[in-house]
Amino acid sequence: MAVKVCEADGVTSTEEKAFLENLGDALGIGKSEAAQCVSMGDEIAASSTGEVSPAMLPVLPVAADGNAEVDSLILKYAILNGALELLPETLSTMAIIPLQMKLVNSVGKHHGVSLDKQQLVEFLGAAGIGATSQVLEGVARKLVGGLAGKLGKQLLGKSIGGLARAGVNQATSSAFSFASTWAIGKLAQRYYANGRSWSGIDARSSFQSLRNEAEPIYQKVLPQIREQAATLNPTKVMAMLKGQP
Repeated sequence: MAVKVCEADGVTSTEEKAFLENLGDALGIGKSEAAQCVSMGDEIAASSTGEVSPAMLPVLPVAADGNAEVDSLILKYAILNGALELLPETLSTMAIIPLQMKLVNSVGKHHGVSLDKQQLVEFLGAAGIGATSQVLEGVARKLVGGLAGKLGKQLLGKSIGGLARAGVNQATSSAFSFASTWAIGKLAQRYYANGRSWSGIDARSSFQSLRNEAEPIYQKVLPQIREQAATLNPTKVMAMLKGQP
């Protein structure tokens, strides 16, 4: 979780690396294991531009209409990010923010434009979707899941603790990432259709409204999200971020 927070705004700085090294020592994590964790995090954080190979995205029917094609693309990315939250490998969820940036870039290409990393960060910031705040919210949800598990064991002394943890993670983390990604894609559609301008668009209010619209969609595609999660692993996630088929 600490690596995810440090990587939220890009690869780790010298100061962040020193902090993580000290934290690893305090937690009794082996130096090689800790270094590998930071290295993988840096690699993920550096892969936020470009596009995901179509062959790596979930398979959905795509209509011939241009807007329908973009709608399908947004849904694919949302399913993918919802699936990442269901994986047991915590570092895989670090790919969510880079994938959201790739989605914004992919929507832009349908409008004939491409944004660099700084512009992608500014786009998310305009909508009040700070990378660091997203990571912190994710950490908070996982902490709530952990507390729910401990409370269940303390009160009942049974495996209900683990069930509570799993329920919280599935009902919050996956749904939240799906809805946020879907809303980001829809907001990007409006932004590009408006000539890459926020004029007349209340980005923050629109994002919150779109995220609410995504909640019932999540319930409909939950079987596809679970199916997608079953096909993912850290190696495939890294290949996806690098644009490999």
